[in-house]
Amino acid sequence: ETMRAHVVVLAGIVLIGLAASLAHAVQAHGVYIASDPPANGILAQPPTSIAVTFSEAVQPGTPSIRVTNSSGQQVRSGPAAVSTSDPRAITATLDRISPGVYTVTWGVVSAVDGHFSAGSFSFALQNPDGSLPGPLPGATGVVPASISTLEVAFRFLTFIGLATALGTVAFFLFAWLPAEALVDSELRPMDAHRQGYRALARWAGIGALALCAGAGGTWLSTLALRPPSTISDAVGSPFLASAAARLAFGVGLVILLSSALVRSPDRKAFAWSPFRLRTAGALAVAAIVAGSLGTHSAAAEAWWPLGPLADSAHLLGVSLWVGGLLAIFRVRRWLRANESQAFAADVLLRFSRLAFYSVGLILVAGVLLSLILVGSLESLVGTPYGWVILAKISLFAPMVALGASNRRRSVPAMSGPEGPAPSAPAVTRSVR
Repeated sequence: ETMRAHVVVLAGIVLIGLAASLAHAVQAHGVYIASDPPANGILAQPPTSIAVTFSEAVQPGTPSIRVTNSSGQQVRSGPAAVSTSDPRAITATLDRISPGVYTVTWGVVSAVDGHFSAGSFSFALQNPDGSLPGPLPGATGVVPASISTLEVAFRFLTFIGLATALGTVAFFLFAWLPAEALVDSELRPMDAHRQGYRALARWAGIGALALCAGAGGTWLSTLALRPPSTISDAVGSPFLASAAARLAFGVGLVILLSSALVRSPDRKAFAWSPFRLRTAGALAVAAIVAGSLGTHSAAAEAWWPLGPLADSAHLLGVSLWVGGLLAIFRVRRWLRANESQAFAADVLLRFSRLAFYSVGLILVAGVLLSLILVGSLESLVGTPYGWVILAKISLFAPMVALGASNRRRSVPAMSGPEGPAPSAPAVTRSVR
């Protein structure tokens, strides 16, 4: 029964985490907007430079521009660089060219999401008599950015680690400790309580380690696309800076949460004070905000600062709810014990209230994010990102249904005339 429970929870974590990770991985990348010369433009005079503008800022040190003639021979041009006047544009000087049809192939890494994009367009330089030297190939071509399995894995670790760490800390701060203060010690065996405390501390620490692994892996794998030439280039874009900040906050969380496993001098209690709890929660929230500043929601200038605020609120709600559910799963053996049912009932009642507000936050912020990142019903059903949003909803809906059933039936029964005994184990089974 225990093995089956772990398999079910692991499968659920993977499904939810992959859906969240893929939602970030397939968000709309920085796309081609305009160029000079324009795509399929016909010029009377040879250009002296090439400029390409994108929908999002380009990571410095990553752009490339290659110009070839109709025979495939490369035309001499200067190195590509991000424009000093517009971070969304890249430029390169071009040697004098003769009449002909030319193809410009570009490649960039987005400063917003760290994804590589590439594409090409063509232009023609007229003959002296005004005639075309050859046919133009057609519309602008863009090479779709592939989704790296490694990137999805790192994003999964970041998401599930952050949710586990923050959700467990919030569960401890808003449910476990207040219940401990109100329930008579005779109804709450101290040995079992201390074991549950230690299990939660380890659980949160594992989450913090996963956050470090995910954020660090994301940061390093992005740098590997184009190794930085200076130290400042390692945080030279919003995406790189947010990944590095998440890693730093994760390291702080690991150090702080490890102190929860250190006993006090009298060997009867542990050294995790409410102050440490609040500090750990603040570090986790800071990691959420830092991550939101390196997303497409932050790059949507028309929605600033509403975009990153909605993204932060959405992930905060998910972390409190999903992470709290995982914390309940971790300590279910102590919550289901017959001798601690009064304590378990108080813990679950308090978490139920926290979960109710968390789900409301998820819904409100999620709708706003959909408006910012999807924009229309056509995009919802006509783009990969839209379909991943629909997949997330299909996983979210049954979770909400189970939670609503618990809140309407099992949770109120804990304070009913029959007492908590019949209901607390039912709730932990539903959480599983």
